[in-house]
Amino acid sequence: MRKKLVAGCLIVILVSSVITGALSISLIRQSLINNISDRLISNGNLIHKVLLNKENEEINYKELAKELQKETSQRITFIDASGQLIADSMDNIRFHSINGKPELDSALNGNKTILVNNDLNKITYVSVVMPAIKVQNNLVIVKLQSPLDYLHKLTQILIRSIGIAIIIGIFTSISIGYLYSRRILKPIGDITTVSKLIAKGNFKKRVRISTGDEIEDMGNTFNYMAETIEKSINMLNEKNLKLNAITIGMVDGILAFDTSGNIILVNDLAKDILNLQEDELEGKNIYNFIENDAILELIEDTSREEHQDTKEMTFKFNPSFVYKVKANLFSYEGAPENKGMVLVFEDITEIKKSESLKRDFIINASHELKTPLTTISGFLETIRLGNYKNEEQKQRFMGIIESETNRLKSLTQNMLNLAVLENVHGFDEEGCINLNIKNIFNELNSVVEFLAESKDITLHFNIPEHVEIKICNKDWFKQLFLNLIHNAIKYTPRGGNVYVSCSLKGNEAIFIVQDDGVGISEEDLPRIFHRFYRVDKSRASEVDGTGLGLAIVKHIVKVLKGKISVESKMGEGSKFIVHLPVNK
Repeated sequence: MRKKLVAGCLIVILVSSVITGALSISLIRQSLINNISDRLISNGNLIHKVLLNKENEEINYKELAKELQKETSQRITFIDASGQLIADSMDNIRFHSINGKPELDSALNGNKTILVNNDLNKITYVSVVMPAIKVQNNLVIVKLQSPLDYLHKLTQILIRSIGIAIIIGIFTSISIGYLYSRRILKPIGDITTVSKLIAKGNFKKRVRISTGDEIEDMGNTFNYMAETIEKSINMLNEKNLKLNAITIGMVDGILAFDTSGNIILVNDLAKDILNLQEDELEGKNIYNFIENDAILELIEDTSREEHQDTKEMTFKFNPSFVYKVKANLFSYEGAPENKGMVLVFEDITEIKKSESLKRDFIINASHELKTPLTTISGFLETIRLGNYKNEEQKQRFMGIIESETNRLKSLTQNMLNLAVLENVHGFDEEGCINLNIKNIFNELNSVVEFLAESKDITLHFNIPEHVEIKICNKDWFKQLFLNLIHNAIKYTPRGGNVYVSCSLKGNEAIFIVQDDGVGISEEDLPRIFHRFYRVDKSRASEVDGTGLGLAIVKHIVKVLKGKISVESKMGEGSKFIVHLPVNK
């Protein structure tokens, strides 16, 4: 083991050093080449400018090349479009034509080429062949070249330095690795020996490690593991019982206990429902805490009948909540004689409220429909039997039938609108348009002004000019405020006033519909948005309406993602405040 550890360290050091050295040499070499290439390209661009500035004068390319070489310390070569030499800054140097070579095609196509190659003396050069430019109606290609004669020397120095570092690292790692391997392997050997004893059932043996590092932590963890294994085996059956209780239960309140009534598991929700104040209830008897007769009866019935039973019940600590309590028997896996029971408390308050609302709606709807139908049926029977004094009385009866028919139509239409609104959760933004608020309320004024004039009520509209908001359903927007204004007129005595205003605040439009009518009592305020609820039942027959207007208003506001509130005092009038989001 020790040899493997040391050998592994050596291999890692050797491989990492070689890779690091090779990468360093490669990166340095490439960095030098890139640096020289950039300088060659920069000088090439300057030479292009020099050539273009000599467009109108005779050019001696040989002299120009030598002059540029002195300035740049780089070999300068001018080449024609066929790849042949025009002039070279260096004498007695053989020029190799680039005719047919890729760099010629690249230059003629307006691209530059970077080359790295060696000459006959094995000296490395970096060459840049610049794009061809037109000088005095001739294509001229500039080639710049710079030697990398110091690159080979630098590489040799780096290789030598890296080699020395590797040798030093190997000897150092052997020495340090040998010392540390003894320190690491001895505690591991101790743990291996003790683990074999524990595997044979000897849980009393422990390891003693004082290295002050992760190996000591591992030894301490090993000792802790040995201490808990025996306890874990003894507690296995109890843990399985808890697991079964949790599996049988649900996300509601859960209370599990054995046949003696000793609590096995109880969650916080069950504690709240049963008002169990103690923190540690496991192991304690439920009959010392539960005094609810319905639960005790459910437990007794389930135990006697030996099958699942369910009852609905309320508790004095939470009288407004209704729970469906399910009792179910269970037994230990592999030990059917050891039984227990789990109680699951499911909150069905909202379900009960929903059922109650449905019943109330059906009863109220039946009553509201029955009244006009009874009236219509009675007067039709009277007319059919001819029980009227004269034609004038007959026409009056017909008018009553027509009025009740219209009321029936209005009632069914409002019920239909309410059903539609309850199933709408939003609008498609693409169908929304910006509308002028002033224009919409002008339309509403023309609809309600006749009703207001019939009661000598003055309408006051205070709507700002040129204010637009995004509205996704104009008809429902109008219906919202038509219902509020109608209500204000209906419950305002003759000669009264109705005020309608709008203001913008941040990202909200605030609409207020206010009257100085009879007002709403504090007792009625929480229920005015309920279906078929009328504030003044004594005047219900006098005031035309279906009892659904404000319920529709509430649902429209909800669909429009707004909110509505009401302020009212008896004899002083009512104020309905609607907040709607403004999405411009």
